[in-house]
Amino acid sequence: MSDEKLALKKELRELEEKEETLRASYKKFFKEIEEHDDIRRQQMQKSDEMLEAANGDPKLASILEEKNDVLQQMKEASAKYADEADHEFKKSLNEITAKRDIITKKLESEEDERK
Repeated sequence: MSDEKLALKKELRELEEKEETLRASYKKFFKEIEEHDDIRRQQMQKSDEMLEAANGDPKLASILEEKNDVLQQMKEASAKYADEADHEFKKSLNEITAKRDIITKKLESEEDERK
């Protein structure tokens, strides 16, 4: 086996490892986002319940409404961050796939030349 072919196969394995790592990071990231969203939803629910109970206290109601506003802003920021991360993941995955395809074609053309 030629040195070039060995180098290409090594690079192909490295790209596959990169892809696995990227996919694992992606899953972990979105799992954490989901967990944070769950916590935020619980906080919103508690705040809403307290808001209903604070019916006669305008100061407490105002504080709880501010809290809900902050939680809503956090939700929007999280969604934007998740969208950006998803875009970057897909971009990175496409780059890895393109490199793998190039290497695979080189290896196949070498194989065809030998036949």
